[in-house]
Amino acid sequence: MLKNASLNAMYNNCWLASARDGLYSISGNSIVRSAMGLDGRHVGQEADAFVTFKFHHYTFGSGYGRFFSGEFIERTTPHASPNYVYVFQTYSL
Repeated sequence: MLKNASLNAMYNNCWLASARDGLYSISGNSIVRSAMGLDGRHVGQEADAFVTFKFHHYTFGSGYGRFFSGEFIERTTPHASPNYVYVFQTYSL
């Protein structure tokens, strides 16, 4: 049974493409932007730990993530450093 399970760690370090860029929703709408480009380019870092379990063509998983604000987030949306719990499922042929 344990051969189908795994514990995973993931780390992301996010930067804006340019100083006048911003963050966007999944639909492409701007969430926050530095119009003058003076708020830095470092968005932040994210650390996740998650477990997965494979059963036939399915993979089930659950995890915990923590976002650490960078210069851009601190200046444009102060105090945003969310923690989150998530679950997921995938199917592969």
